[in-house]
Amino acid sequence: MAGMNWDDLRILLAVAERGSFLKAGHVLSMAPSTISRRIDQLEEDVGVMLIERSVSGARLTARGTALAELAGKLDKDLLREIGKTDQPGDLRGTISISIGDGFIPSVSRLASAFSTEHPGCTVEVFVEDRISDVARGEVDLAIRTIRLSEAALIYRPISQLDFGFFANPDCLQRNAERMKPHLVDYVTVLPPLDSVPHLQFARELGFQKVTVRASSFAAQIAAVKEGAGVAVLPRVSVGKLQEVFKQYSLPPQTVYLVTRPSALKQPHIRRFVDQIYAFFDELNRRTQSRPT
Repeated sequence: MAGMNWDDLRILLAVAERGSFLKAGHVLSMAPSTISRRIDQLEEDVGVMLIERSVSGARLTARGTALAELAGKLDKDLLREIGKTDQPGDLRGTISISIGDGFIPSVSRLASAFSTEHPGCTVEVFVEDRISDVARGEVDLAIRTIRLSEAALIYRPISQLDFGFFANPDCLQRNAERMKPHLVDYVTVLPPLDSVPHLQFARELGFQKVTVRASSFAAQIAAVKEGAGVAVLPRVSVGKLQEVFKQYSLPPQTVYLVTRPSALKQPHIRRFVDQIYAFFDELNRRTQSRPT
Protein backbone atom coordinates (compact mmCIF):
# COMPACT_ATOMS: atom_id res chain seq x y z
CA MET A 1 0.00 0.00 0.00
CA ALA A 2 3.05 2.26 0.03
CA GLY A 3 2.22 3.71 -3.38
CA MET A 4 -1.46 4.32 -2.67
CA ASN A 5 -2.83 7.76 -3.50
CA TRP A 6 -4.55 8.86 -0.30
CA ASP A 7 -6.79 11.20 -2.25
CA ASP A 8 -8.43 8.07 -3.68
CA LEU A 9 -9.76 7.33 -0.20
CA ARG A 10 -11.84 10.51 -0.47
CA ILE A 11 -13.31 9.16 -3.71
CA LEU A 12 -14.07 5.81 -2.10
CA LEU A 13 -15.80 7.63 0.77
CA ALA A 14 -17.95 9.64 -1.65
CA VAL A 15 -19.03 6.44 -3.46
CA ALA A 16 -19.85 4.83 -0.12
CA GLU A 17 -21.96 7.82 0.97
CA ARG A 18 -23.75 8.34 -2.37
CA GLY A 19 -24.13 4.77 -3.62
CA SER A 20 -23.05 5.34 -7.23
CA PHE A 21 -20.21 6.70 -9.31
CA LEU A 22 -22.56 9.26 -10.89
CA LYS A 23 -23.69 10.77 -7.58
CA ALA A 24 -20.17 10.71 -6.18
CA GLY A 25 -19.02 12.52 -9.30
CA HIS A 26 -21.57 15.29 -8.71
CA VAL A 27 -20.26 15.84 -5.18
CA LEU A 28 -16.60 15.77 -6.20
CA SER A 29 -17.08 17.55 -9.54
CA MET A 30 -15.57 14.56 -11.38
CA ALA A 31 -16.77 12.47 -14.31
CA PRO A 32 -18.05 8.96 -13.44
CA SER A 33 -15.40 7.49 -15.74
CA THR A 34 -12.71 9.25 -13.68
CA ILE A 35 -14.25 7.94 -10.46
CA SER A 36 -14.21 4.41 -11.88
CA ARG A 37 -10.60 4.69 -13.01
CA ARG A 38 -9.45 6.00 -9.62
CA ILE A 39 -11.28 3.20 -7.80
CA ASP A 40 -9.63 0.65 -10.12
CA GLN A 41 -6.25 2.12 -9.19
CA LEU A 42 -7.07 2.00 -5.48
CA GLU A 43 -8.12 -1.64 -5.76
CA GLU A 44 -4.85 -2.39 -7.51
CA ASP A 45 -2.91 -0.61 -4.76
CA VAL A 46 -4.57 -2.50 -1.91
CA GLY A 47 -4.76 -5.79 -3.80
CA VAL A 48 -8.43 -6.58 -3.19
CA MET A 49 -11.83 -5.69 -4.69
CA LEU A 50 -13.42 -2.79 -2.83
CA ILE A 51 -16.61 -2.16 -4.82
CA GLU A 52 -19.06 -4.48 -6.57
CA ARG A 53 -20.50 -2.71 -9.60
CA SER A 54 -24.03 -3.38 -10.85
CA VAL A 55 -26.77 -1.68 -12.88
CA SER A 56 -28.42 -0.58 -9.64
CA GLY A 57 -25.32 1.20 -8.34
CA ALA A 58 -22.15 0.46 -6.44
CA ARG A 59 -21.96 -1.72 -3.32
CA LEU A 60 -18.87 -1.84 -1.13
CA THR A 61 -17.30 -5.14 -0.17
CA ALA A 62 -16.41 -5.80 3.47
CA ARG A 63 -12.86 -4.58 2.81
CA GLY A 64 -14.19 -1.55 0.93
CA THR A 65 -16.52 -0.68 3.82
CA ALA A 66 -13.66 -0.88 6.32
CA LEU A 67 -11.47 1.32 4.17
CA ALA A 68 -14.31 3.86 3.63
CA GLU A 69 -14.85 4.05 7.40
CA LEU A 70 -11.15 4.76 7.82
CA ALA A 71 -11.39 7.49 5.17
CA GLY A 72 -14.34 9.04 6.99
CA LYS A 73 -12.44 9.07 10.27
CA LEU A 74 -9.42 10.67 8.62
CA ASP A 75 -11.66 13.30 7.03
CA LYS A 76 -13.27 14.20 10.36
CA ASP A 77 -9.93 14.28 12.16
CA LEU A 78 -8.51 16.60 9.51
CA LEU A 79 -11.44 19.01 9.75
CA ARG A 80 -11.19 18.96 13.54
CA GLU A 81 -7.48 19.75 13.36
CA ILE A 82 -8.12 22.61 10.93
CA GLY A 83 -10.80 23.98 13.25
CA LYS A 84 -8.26 24.27 16.09
CA THR A 85 -6.43 27.02 14.23
CA ASP A 86 -9.36 28.48 12.37
CA GLN A 87 -8.65 32.11 13.22
CA PRO A 88 -9.36 35.03 10.84
CA GLY A 89 -5.75 35.21 9.66
CA ASP A 90 -5.61 31.44 9.04
CA LEU A 91 -8.39 31.26 6.44
CA ARG A 92 -7.05 31.16 2.90
CA GLY A 93 -8.51 30.38 -0.49
CA THR A 94 -10.80 31.54 -3.26
CA ILE A 95 -14.60 31.54 -3.10
CA SER A 96 -16.64 31.82 -6.29
CA ILE A 97 -20.30 32.83 -6.23
CA SER A 98 -22.82 33.29 -9.05
CA ILE A 99 -25.56 35.91 -8.66
CA GLY A 100 -28.11 37.84 -10.64
CA ASP A 101 -27.53 41.56 -11.01
CA GLY A 102 -30.20 42.36 -8.44
CA PHE A 103 -27.96 40.96 -5.70
CA ILE A 104 -24.88 43.01 -6.64
CA PRO A 105 -25.15 45.54 -3.74
CA SER A 106 -25.66 42.88 -1.05
CA VAL A 107 -22.98 40.47 -2.26
CA SER A 108 -20.51 43.31 -2.88
CA ARG A 109 -20.85 44.39 0.75
CA LEU A 110 -20.45 40.80 1.90
CA ALA A 111 -17.38 40.20 -0.27
CA SER A 112 -15.72 43.42 0.87
CA ALA A 113 -16.33 42.72 4.56
CA PHE A 114 -15.17 39.11 4.28
CA SER A 115 -11.94 39.85 2.41
CA THR A 116 -11.14 42.62 4.90
CA GLU A 117 -11.65 40.29 7.86
CA HIS A 118 -9.81 37.41 6.13
CA PRO A 119 -6.96 38.90 4.04
CA GLY A 120 -5.93 35.47 2.77
CA CYS A 121 -9.26 34.97 0.98
CA THR A 122 -10.49 36.18 -2.40
CA VAL A 123 -14.18 36.32 -3.36
CA GLU A 124 -14.94 35.97 -7.08
CA VAL A 125 -18.39 37.32 -7.96
CA PHE A 126 -19.92 36.23 -11.27
CA VAL A 127 -22.93 38.32 -12.33
CA GLU A 128 -24.75 36.05 -14.77
CA ASP A 129 -28.07 35.71 -16.55
CA ARG A 130 -27.64 31.94 -16.74
CA ILE A 131 -27.65 29.16 -14.13
CA SER A 132 -24.10 28.11 -13.29
CA ASP A 133 -23.45 24.41 -12.69
CA VAL A 134 -22.64 24.32 -8.98
CA ALA A 135 -22.62 20.51 -8.90
CA ARG A 136 -19.80 20.32 -11.43
CA GLY A 137 -17.77 23.03 -9.76
CA GLU A 138 -18.25 26.00 -12.11
CA VAL A 139 -18.73 28.02 -8.92
CA ASP A 140 -18.75 27.20 -5.21
CA LEU A 141 -22.00 29.01 -4.40
CA ALA A 142 -24.98 30.56 -6.14
CA ILE A 143 -27.83 32.82 -5.09
CA ARG A 144 -30.97 31.89 -7.00
CA THR A 145 -34.66 32.72 -7.01
CA ILE A 146 -35.63 29.36 -8.53
CA ARG A 147 -35.19 25.84 -7.19
CA LEU A 148 -34.15 23.08 -9.58
CA SER A 149 -34.25 19.30 -9.06
CA GLU A 150 -30.60 18.81 -8.11
CA ALA A 151 -30.28 16.08 -5.49
CA ALA A 152 -26.51 16.58 -5.18
CA LEU A 153 -26.88 20.21 -4.06
CA ILE A 154 -27.96 21.96 -0.89
CA TYR A 155 -30.70 24.58 -1.29
CA ARG A 156 -31.30 26.78 1.74
CA PRO A 157 -33.85 29.62 1.75
CA ILE A 158 -32.12 32.80 2.90
CA SER A 159 -34.78 35.40 2.21
CA GLN A 160 -38.20 36.09 0.79
CA LEU A 161 -38.54 39.06 -1.51
CA ASP A 162 -41.76 41.03 -1.15
CA PHE A 163 -42.75 43.22 -4.09
CA GLY A 164 -44.74 46.34 -4.70
CA PHE A 165 -45.27 49.04 -7.36
CA PHE A 166 -42.85 51.96 -6.97
CA ALA A 167 -42.02 55.24 -8.71
CA ASN A 168 -40.20 58.48 -7.99
CA PRO A 169 -42.11 61.74 -7.25
CA ASP A 170 -41.48 63.22 -10.72
CA CYS A 171 -43.11 60.23 -12.37
CA LEU A 172 -46.08 60.37 -10.02
CA GLN A 173 -46.60 64.06 -10.75
CA ARG A 174 -46.42 63.46 -14.50
CA ASN A 175 -48.89 60.55 -14.27
CA ALA A 176 -51.21 62.13 -11.68
CA GLU A 177 -54.21 62.21 -14.06
CA ARG A 178 -53.75 58.63 -15.30
CA MET A 179 -52.87 56.50 -12.28
CA LYS A 180 -54.48 53.35 -13.61
CA PRO A 181 -52.62 50.16 -14.60
CA HIS A 182 -53.39 50.42 -18.30
CA LEU A 183 -52.56 54.17 -18.52
CA VAL A 184 -49.54 54.81 -16.28
CA ASP A 185 -45.96 54.81 -17.61
CA TYR A 186 -44.47 51.40 -16.87
CA VAL A 187 -40.88 50.12 -16.61
CA THR A 188 -40.23 46.40 -16.95
CA VAL A 189 -37.57 43.91 -18.09
CA LEU A 190 -36.95 41.91 -21.23
CA PRO A 191 -37.60 38.16 -21.61
CA PRO A 192 -36.79 35.76 -20.05
CA LEU A 193 -36.45 37.95 -16.95
CA ASP A 194 -40.13 38.91 -17.17
CA SER A 195 -41.34 35.32 -16.63
CA VAL A 196 -41.34 35.60 -12.82
CA PRO A 197 -44.74 35.44 -11.06
CA HIS A 198 -44.89 39.06 -9.83
CA LEU A 199 -44.31 40.45 -13.34
CA GLN A 200 -46.83 38.02 -14.82
CA PHE A 201 -49.30 39.31 -12.24
CA ALA A 202 -48.61 42.90 -13.31
CA ARG A 203 -49.34 42.03 -16.94
CA GLU A 204 -52.62 40.45 -15.89
CA LEU A 205 -53.53 43.70 -14.11
CA GLY A 206 -53.14 45.54 -17.42
CA PHE A 207 -49.79 47.37 -17.12
CA GLN A 208 -48.96 47.87 -20.78
CA LYS A 209 -47.80 51.46 -21.43
CA VAL A 210 -44.12 50.51 -21.40
CA THR A 211 -41.60 53.35 -21.50
CA VAL A 212 -38.48 51.30 -20.73
CA ARG A 213 -37.86 47.58 -21.08
CA ALA A 214 -34.44 46.77 -19.57
CA SER A 215 -32.14 43.77 -19.95
CA SER A 216 -31.33 43.66 -16.23
CA PHE A 217 -33.02 44.38 -12.92
CA ALA A 218 -30.31 46.92 -12.06
CA ALA A 219 -31.10 48.86 -15.22
CA GLN A 220 -34.81 48.67 -14.43
CA ILE A 221 -34.30 50.16 -10.97
CA ALA A 222 -32.07 52.90 -12.38
CA ALA A 223 -34.74 53.84 -14.92
CA VAL A 224 -37.40 54.07 -12.21
CA LYS A 225 -35.17 56.27 -10.05
CA GLU A 226 -34.73 58.57 -13.06
CA GLY A 227 -38.51 58.91 -13.35
CA ALA A 228 -39.18 56.70 -16.39
CA GLY A 229 -42.26 55.11 -14.87
CA VAL A 230 -43.78 52.75 -12.34
CA ALA A 231 -42.20 49.32 -11.83
CA VAL A 232 -42.61 46.16 -9.80
CA LEU A 233 -39.62 46.14 -7.43
CA PRO A 234 -38.50 44.23 -4.31
CA ARG A 235 -39.06 46.35 -1.22
CA VAL A 236 -35.46 45.92 -0.06
CA SER A 237 -34.13 47.85 -3.07
CA VAL A 238 -36.48 50.83 -3.39
CA GLY A 239 -34.71 53.40 -1.22
CA LYS A 240 -36.70 56.68 -1.31
CA LEU A 241 -39.09 55.64 -4.09
CA GLN A 242 -42.77 55.92 -3.31
CA GLU A 243 -45.16 52.97 -3.36
CA VAL A 244 -48.33 53.14 -5.45
CA PHE A 245 -51.18 50.75 -6.24
CA LYS A 246 -51.03 49.42 -2.67
CA GLN A 247 -54.35 47.68 -3.18
CA TYR A 248 -52.61 44.94 -5.19
CA SER A 249 -50.86 42.12 -3.35
CA LEU A 250 -48.00 40.74 -5.44
CA PRO A 251 -46.69 37.17 -5.01
CA PRO A 252 -43.40 36.94 -3.07
CA GLN A 253 -40.26 35.18 -4.27
CA THR A 254 -38.01 32.87 -2.24
CA VAL A 255 -34.24 33.41 -2.46
CA TYR A 256 -31.96 30.38 -2.09
CA LEU A 257 -28.28 29.93 -1.36
CA VAL A 258 -27.07 26.92 -3.34
CA THR A 259 -23.89 24.94 -2.77
CA ARG A 260 -22.54 21.38 -2.80
CA PRO A 261 -21.63 19.42 0.35
CA SER A 262 -17.95 19.06 -0.59
CA ALA A 263 -17.53 22.84 -0.83
CA LEU A 264 -18.77 23.29 2.73
CA LYS A 265 -15.91 21.11 3.99
CA GLN A 266 -13.51 23.91 3.12
CA PRO A 267 -13.24 26.23 6.15
CA HIS A 268 -13.04 29.50 4.20
CA ILE A 269 -16.17 28.65 2.17
CA ARG A 270 -18.02 27.47 5.26
CA ARG A 271 -17.20 30.76 7.01
CA PHE A 272 -18.38 32.82 4.03
CA VAL A 273 -21.63 30.83 3.88
CA ASP A 274 -22.22 31.52 7.59
CA GLN A 275 -21.66 35.22 6.91
CA ILE A 276 -24.23 35.13 4.08
CA TYR A 277 -26.79 33.52 6.40
CA ALA A 278 -26.15 36.14 9.10
CA PHE A 279 -26.34 39.02 6.62
CA PHE A 280 -29.69 37.95 5.18
CA ASP A 281 -31.12 37.11 8.61
CA GLU A 282 -30.41 40.69 9.67
CA LEU A 283 -31.73 42.09 6.38
CA ASN A 284 -34.94 40.08 6.81
CA ARG A 285 -35.42 41.40 10.35
CA ARG A 286 -34.96 45.00 9.22
CA THR A 287 -37.37 44.55 6.35
CA GLN A 288 -40.04 42.95 8.54
CA SER A 289 -39.77 45.72 11.14
CA ARG A 290 -40.00 48.52 8.57
CA PRO A 291 -43.32 50.41 8.81
CA THR A 292 -45.66 50.02 5.83
